Amino acid sequence: MEEQGPIEWGLNTLNPQAHVCFLYETEGQLRAVLPPFVRQGLEKNEKVIYIADAPSAEAAWALFSGRGHDLGPYLDRGQLTFLTAEDAYLRSGVFDPDEMIALLKGFTEGALAQGYGGLRVTGEMSWTLRDPSGADRLIEYEARLNDFFSDISMPGPLPVPCRALSRVPPSGHPAHPPPGHHRNRTP
Repeated sequence: MEEQGPIEWGLNTLNPQAHVCFLYETEGQLRAVLPPFVRQGLEKNEKVIYIADAPSAEAAWALFSGRGHDLGPYLDRGQLTFLTAEDAYLRSGVFDPDEMIALLKGFTEGALAQGYGGLRVTGEMSWTLRDPSGADRLIEYEARLNDFFSDISMPGPLPVPCRALSRVPPSGHPAHPPPGHHRNRTP
């Protein structure tokens, strides 16, 4: 068995319906957590949605460059999807928690229909620093996101693995709840 570092171990111990907030100060800290989070999902046959606050999905790939991650096969078969904040959080031009939860529900149902074992989402929250319309509803969204992940269930003996990692840069956003706000509940 491959030896795990503390970051990989910590990510592996997340409950199946975990929603956590990762606060980072440097790109090095982000690179230490984000690629292992994504890689674990891919290795566990989960559909992985990567929402980046970048001008394009391709720009988000920079976090994986030079780290030996060949994402091509996962992108080609649709297991890994890169979206920009505008593609997800702001797709109607306004941040709407109902719209975002519906999008995640659709991703979850689609992942299961495609034969994946669950859904893993990582979303960068720095887009809120631009104070787009609807950003004042972020706390509402975060609370509903916790409920969405903890309440997800499909037929079968086990809950559907659904993990979310919110990434907040050092400047943060006053509307984003503090890290202790997020629950890591076992159903």
